[in-house]
Formats: sequence, structure tokens, C-alpha cells
Amino acid sequence: MAADPVEVPCEPFEQIGQDQETPTLVGAEESEAETEVIHQNVVHLGVEYQNDIGLWQNITNEMQDFWCTRDPNECQHFECDFSASSRQYDDSKRFFSQSMFFRKHISGGKIKREWLMYSPSTGKVYCFPCILFGEAQNRSHFQTGFSDWKNALHRIQSHENNATHRVCVQTLISRRRIHGRIDTSLEITFNKEREYWKKVLERIVSVIKFLSSRGLAFRGDNEILGSQHNGNYLGILELIAEYDPFLSSHLAKYGNEGKGKQSYLSATICEELIEILGNKVLKYIVNEIIEAKYFSISVDSTPDISHTDQLTVVLRYVTSNGEVAECFLKFLLIQNHKGEELATEILNFLSQYNIDVRNLRGQSYDNASNMSGCYNGLQAHIKRINHLAHYVPCAAHSLNLVGVRAAESCVGAISFFGFVQALYNFFSASTHRWAIMLKHLEKGDERKQDSSLVLKRVSDTRWCARADATKALANGYNSFQKALQSIAGDETQTSQAIHEAKCLLNDLGKNENAVMAVFWAAILDRINGVSISLQKKTIELRTAVDLLKSLLDFLISQRELFDDYETKANEKTDTQYSDENQRVRKRKRHHDDGAAEEVVFRGKEKLKVDTYLPVLDMLCTELSRRLEAYREINNLFGFLTDFSTKSDAEIRQACTKFKEHYFEDIEPEFIDEMVQYKYFILQLEDAGKKIMPAEESYKLIIVNVAAARKPARSASEIPRSHLTKTTLCETDSHSACICVVAPASSSRRRPFTAASRVGASHASAQRSATTMLPLLLAVVTAVHAFPREPDFTVVLHANVTSTRRSVVVAFQGEDTDIIKDSERDAFYLDEQRLKSAVAAYSGRRPEHAFVHSPTPWGDLYVSYGWEQVSRTVYARRAFAHVLDSETVLVANQTYENTNPEPIAASARISVIVGDTVIHAWSSKRFFDVRREIQYRLRLEGENPAHSVELVYTRAFNETEARVERVEVEASFSTSWSAPGGRGIVTQLWARRNRVRVRCEYEARLQGRVAVNFAAKYKDHYFWGIPIDKLLERNGMNNLFEGTELLEVCFYSDFKVTAIDATSGTVLVDD
Repeated sequence: MAADPVEVPCEPFEQIGQDQETPTLVGAEESEAETEVIHQNVVHLGVEYQNDIGLWQNITNEMQDFWCTRDPNECQHFECDFSASSRQYDDSKRFFSQSMFFRKHISGGKIKREWLMYSPSTGKVYCFPCILFGEAQNRSHFQTGFSDWKNALHRIQSHENNATHRVCVQTLISRRRIHGRIDTSLEITFNKEREYWKKVLERIVSVIKFLSSRGLAFRGDNEILGSQHNGNYLGILELIAEYDPFLSSHLAKYGNEGKGKQSYLSATICEELIEILGNKVLKYIVNEIIEAKYFSISVDSTPDISHTDQLTVVLRYVTSNGEVAECFLKFLLIQNHKGEELATEILNFLSQYNIDVRNLRGQSYDNASNMSGCYNGLQAHIKRINHLAHYVPCAAHSLNLVGVRAAESCVGAISFFGFVQALYNFFSASTHRWAIMLKHLEKGDERKQDSSLVLKRVSDTRWCARADATKALANGYNSFQKALQSIAGDETQTSQAIHEAKCLLNDLGKNENAVMAVFWAAILDRINGVSISLQKKTIELRTAVDLLKSLLDFLISQRELFDDYETKANEKTDTQYSDENQRVRKRKRHHDDGAAEEVVFRGKEKLKVDTYLPVLDMLCTELSRRLEAYREINNLFGFLTDFSTKSDAEIRQACTKFKEHYFEDIEPEFIDEMVQYKYFILQLEDAGKKIMPAEESYKLIIVNVAAARKPARSASEIPRSHLTKTTLCETDSHSACICVVAPASSSRRRPFTAASRVGASHASAQRSATTMLPLLLAVVTAVHAFPREPDFTVVLHANVTSTRRSVVVAFQGEDTDIIKDSERDAFYLDEQRLKSAVAAYSGRRPEHAFVHSPTPWGDLYVSYGWEQVSRTVYARRAFAHVLDSETVLVANQTYENTNPEPIAASARISVIVGDTVIHAWSSKRFFDVRREIQYRLRLEGENPAHSVELVYTRAFNETEARVERVEVEASFSTSWSAPGGRGIVTQLWARRNRVRVRCEYEARLQGRVAVNFAAKYKDHYFWGIPIDKLLERNGMNNLFEGTELLEVCFYSDFKVTAIDATSGTVLVDD
């Protein structure tokens, strides 16, 4: 039975570079020489094989095996005389040409047709895979020989896209893989004996590479061998000379010879070598970028030792073997920080090295306005030139700004970090005090458990330092108290020290600081862990987004854990809240005050309301806002990372959207290739040639600018006599560029790709990062999720005023039930699909497949104790934000003063308004969830008297709007003068607020599918297959997502005005 045709790419062999020129036809003399080469046949195991494909007769298995091991170029005859291909047409004579060996890619490059072979004996072209593995019955023209040069381009292109041709290509690749005949790059090593000066240069270059790769200084105070102040360069040469007789003799013969003597030891030759090596590495990297074509850019500026501002340029690209490279190129001197000037400098730099800005696919900078501004920022100017250069803000810097905003969100947070800094300043100001602190930490075992848990300075920029500071305080809280008590009771201390110790001891005795220490230690530890992961050079956008989402989920879950933090704080020390023993001040009551008592928060409630919740709200709000910058681009590229789990329809939809966006880079066959790539990713070696531009564009997206930080360097690297702005910048560029050379000995293939230590901050982040962090974040987030309750609840607290917009939402609940037949469509679990999935899973199609009871044969679920397939719908998360808030006119009432004289008047307006909640669902085909959703909405403005509480329940997927009619009234606080004989218009105004809430649901399946086979399968008729494994194995979806959108409209802050109906004059505005 013939196999179904399978589409595979038509170029399974090595791709020719774009810069290869197409040679012209050879002359007669060259033709003879070439003919001699042509007829040099190949002899293998005593069998002679023709390298002229036109002379092949019967294709045997031995012949197929032989040519699977050979390079097809041996019989392609790429540079032979094509005169035998002459064909006479009515209008002219036509020949085969070398240009037909290539096809033009949509991006402008050339790809060689490795399958196309020319026969000098017949003057025709043939298809190499089809000759070897094609069907003998239905032979195409490319099996018998093609020579219609007038229609050659169309016919060749049609053949390489033919399904039969692609099946032959797949067979060729499979045969190569089976016999272990995949071509591999050969390592050629040359071990030639060096001449004297080459040996000297070998050692000097090694020292230069070593110092450059570690950012160490080169020169010292002098250049005298034997001096202790001659710097690292000469010092390391002296060290090597102790174990290297050759270098030792060279230093003895040529050292300290002075000027005019050739020694290769002077500062001049050292700088020349740095420049040569730097230019060589830069040229290598530029060539790689040009070959890769697509790239992304990351820049950052910093002043150097000469107070000159330099712009660090780092480019990210994908190499020919699919590896992501992120390399430093150069420092650029800048005189102006405006976005337009920065864009000009970068464009000039790219133009200087022939790097086409039209191939730029991504930008990543920090959040400074001159970089990220949407109108005049650097990214905006670049996007005006190339709209495909997507801007992604530095994720690590964005996360840092989230922490900054939270630490400045309230007085309590500012006071706490001020206290931590004061505690550090006190102990670090004296070595004696520091020793006392260490002694008490050792007694308390805190320092034994972790030697780093000593007080740290509160940094303004490095949030990892704040994480260490709060962690040290939280773990050693009791020890710090004892240390301060020891100092406060020491009469040998100065009065100032004793006073400061008592003040700090008093602050440590406040429960507010103990709770905040435990709280901030937990929060900052999590933020710091995510920040370290975000600074990895190889991190991809989706991983960054997932990390930030998991951090947001963790922060949301902390709202209800205040009591836990308080309990942990009480376990560490016996403290109390500062206002517990204070008398409550009572505010003087006025005659127009209401009867309600004034609400005064104290102790625990005050800390929670004034500090704990505002900090969490600010963290969640800022993190949600900054996550939006990554959602659009992540949605565009997301299918590239999980396409193997998507259905064909989903892949086609995502690919269509992607192709429309990158229409200049993606070929028309991209969609079909991507569907095929899903099924042949593990079998096909060359299945992704048309997919590569898409994958490269995604890998090019830079998530952080850590690598764009300037390498930490000291002024002594450059001879002091040359310490000028220009020299410093240029030498820094070359030396920093050389730093990617040092790891060459550990990399056999690419000696210049290890640029991970360009930035000192990046290097420290790499040393601290752990590969288990994303998994740990996911586990902890799940542990701290909202507790599951039987009913779904949506709790919203909105407070909208003229100066503040605070919206907090909580969402929880789940429902588990045996899946109903009406719900199976959501997971595409109709009977035929289910049977096909079981057939793919087990290799045999079942007679029946069931997902729940009852079943025949005594009910399989009951007989074997299998779990029926059930679906669980659970609340995933919720977001809320204020859409708008504006003052509107609610009601008008007109009065008339019939008295000709002015009178003292007052008015009161009463009206009924409707606070509404509109519900909308993302899918009308939601699950049959029996549990109801309970909504608890508290809506407030500036005046607490006008607050509204809505509490109601409704079923899933119910869209009827909820309207709560409320009677409101407002009156003038004082009487006013109404003009005689005129009409008075009184108006009721209110603030109308609209809040949007997004609630996300998820549903998953668990249990077993009960199946029976007509004949025994592995000795059994009946099988219970886990539904999750069945769906996963077949690439089917086990996740259904639903969304409910609530739009809440409510009125607050009512007031009245009075207007003269005749003149329009406002009489009173109360």
C-alpha cells in the first residue's frame, strides 16, 4: 500500500552563503579540463560508480547506500561547460546556466538547490533524491532528464514544491540518519613550529587576552622588569617566565633595553596588539551578524574615568547553527542624551560596519524617557525607520522600578528603610560596635547558619542589597536587640553612641518594624530571585513574562497573609505596637456631624491599612502595568515555543497573524511548513529552513540590558601619559571586545562567542542565578494561592477620588464534576476524535471509548475502580482598573421667586440613580457549572456617606446587567440670597466612575478513558487510559480558558449648585 505523501523541505543540504557569486560559462580550454574531472568515476569496494547522473541505469540498494554516504556535489558538475545543454527554439538558442542552481529567498538571499544535478553527457538536469528513491512507474521529467530551458525556472520551482519530491527528500534524510552519515564539521588543527618572534607573540597575546577577559589593569607606575610596580602585564610575563625557559631567556636578553630595541614588551606594542585583536574580533562578530542577517540591539550609557559619556553597543543575533549570541561591539562617544542624537550615533555606527538597519528586529533599553519615549525616545526614532524593530523594555530595570515605587508608596515603608539604614550606619561606624554585633549573631546562631547574614547597606539602585539587608534584619532581629542593649549599658561608650543605641533599641521594640522586616524579607527575596533570572543573557521573552506573571500571582496571594507575618515576627521577638499604650485623641464634634462614630485604626489594623496593603497594592499595580509592555509581542511569537502542543488550526491561525506582520521576511509556504514541522521536528534535519526567520526573530528579542553595562575597568589599564578621552574610549572598546577571545580554548567550534562577562553586573548576576528558580517560583505560587472554597467569589473594593484611584480585587473558587456530554465539545472530545487519539496512543483503534459511566460489560468504571473523567473549573486570577472618572450632571430643578424682593433661600435635591454592573463572557459555550458566583462590591468616593455595597449571586455565563437603584440627596449647607422676580435653577452633580474587572477561569480534565478492543491488546480487551497522558501524547489541549468581564458604573461625591436662570450667574456652589 502506497504511503500518503508527506511534505518536507526541498533543500536538505548545506546552504550556500548569500555573498557567493554565480560564475560564468567556462571557455573551451577550461571545458576540456573539466571534462577530465567529470569522467573520474568513483570506485568503492571494487565497484565503479559513475559521477555523471545521466549515465545511471539501474538503481540498486548498494548504489543507494553508496550515494547516501557521499556529497551530492560530486556529481552536480557546478562549474563544467554547459555547451551540451544547447537547445534550439524558434527565436533563439538557449542553454542551462549556473543561476538555475539557486533559488532566491524572499528575504533577498540565495539558497543552493543541492538536489539539482547536471549531466555533461546528456546536457540535461536531474533530481538527485528522485533518481535514487523515486517510483519507477510514474517517472517525472527530472528522473528521465529535463531540458526545456525556456520554462526551466517555473518547472524547477514546481518540482521542488511537489509532494512526491519531498517524500524522496525525506527518504534520503532518513537513510542518512540510519547509517550515521550526517555530515559533521571537521576540526583541522595545525601544530607548526613557530619562529622566535611568533613564540614571543603567542605568549604576549595570551596575557593580553587574559587581562582583557577579566577587565584587569595592564600598566603600573613604570615599565621596569623586576619592579613591583610595573603592572599586571609585565608582572604576569615575569610569572610565566619562571616556568617557561623560552620566555625567561627572552626577558633576560631583551628586558629593560629601553627605546629603540625590539622586544615586544613596551606599552606601544601592547596597545597596537590590543587594537589589532579588538579589530579582528569586531570584524568576526560583524561578519557573523551580516551572515545571520537579523539582529537586535541593546545600548546603555555610562561615564568613564575621564568623565566622558560612552554608549555601550551590544547586538544579539542567531548563528548559523541556531545558537543565540549576544556580543559587545564598541563604545561610542556621545555629547548629547536626546533620543534623536542617540539614534543618529547608532545609525552611523551600523552604517559604518555595513549592518543593514532594515534587518533590525528588536530593541531593548532601560526605562529612561530618552530611551523608551514613545514620541522622542531612541526606540521611537528607530521605529520610524524600521517598524519591525520592536521595543521591549529591560525587564530587570522595570522590576527594579516596581520595587522603587512600592518602597515610596507610603510613610511606613519609607520610615522602615530609613530605620534599616540607620541601624547599619550605627554598627558600621565603629569596628568595636561591629564586633559586638558579630558576637551576638554568633551566639544566636544566625551567622553560623549563613555567614552573609550581617547588616547590609540599603542601596538606592541595587535591590538585591535591600533584599540582603531585610533578610539579615529579619533573621537576626533578637541578636541586634541584644547588641544594642549591650552598647546602651556600656559606660565606656560615648554619650552620643549610648543615645543612638537607645533610640534604635526603641525602634526595634516596635512591632511595626518587626512585622515589616519579616514581610519585606519575603517580598524582596522573591523579587531578587526573579531579577537574577531576568538578567541571564540567554533568557527568552516568554520565560521572562512567565516569571513576572508568577511573581504577580505571588504578590496577589499575600494580601490575606498579614496574620502569618505577624505570627512570624512575634516568634522572633517580644514587641508591641507603638500606639497600643497611647490615649486615643478624640476629634471635636461639630453641630453638623453625623451620629456615626469616628473610625480610628490602631496597632495591627493601622499597620495593615496604612502600610501593608498600600505596599502590596502598589507592587501589584505597577507590575501589572509593566507586564502589558510584553504581552503584545509575546502573543505574536508565543506559538513558536509551544506549537507542538497546538492543533493544526491553531497553528495556522497563529502563523497567518505572524506572516501578516512579517510579510517581508516570511515565504508563502511558511504556514504549511510550520504544520509539517510539528510532526517531523525529531526526524527531519532540514525541516526548518523557511521557519528560521520566524524563530530567529523570536530569539532576537532582548529582555534585559545587563550585557550593555560597561565593563568594570580602572584607570591604570592605560598608561597615564595616554589618559585622554579619545584614547580611553577606543582602548576600552578594543580591550572589552577582546574579552570574548579568552574562552577560545574551551570552545572547539566558535572561539569568539563567550561574551558573558562584558558587564560586571551581568557577571555577578550569572554567578548568583540558579536553574531551579522558575520551578521554585511556580511551586511557591501554587502553595500561596487563594484557599479553595465551594463557591466562586469576586470581591471588589474601589475607591475613586479626585486624587486617587484605588482598585483591589480578589477572586477564588473551584468546581469539580463528572464531565457531561454537552461539555466535551470544549475539549474536542467527540467519539471519533477520542478513538483516533487512543489509536495514536496505543497503535490500535478501539471499538468503543467512554469518558464516564455507565458503560456496557458491567460498567468498566465500577468493575475496575477507574476514576471517571471529570473537569475542574477554578478561578485563576483577576485584574481591575479604573476606565474613567468624570463629573456629570444628574438632575435639574427650577424654582421661581415670585416676590420682587430677594429672599433667603435653601434647597435640597433628591434623585434616584442606578449603579450598574454589566457582565460579559468570552465564550457562550462554557461549562455546566452548578455553583453560583457571589459578587461583593464596595464602591466609594471621597465622601464615605455616599459609598455603595452590592452583594448578589448569579449563575455562570449569565449576562443580564445588575442595576442597583439608590436614592441620593444633596442640600446646601447654608442659605443664600435668591434674586426677586427671577427663576432659579438648582443642579445636582456627581462623579461617575467606571471600573473594569477581568476574571480568568481555567478548566482541566482528570480521570481515565475506558476503551475496549475487538481483539486482545496485550492480553486484555479493556483498558483505562489516563486522559491527561492521552491528550498530551496526541498534542490535544487539556486546558480550557474562559474570561468574564465586569464593567461597573457607580456615582459618588454628590454636590448641588444654584444658577440665576436669567443671567446664568452661579449663585452658590456647595
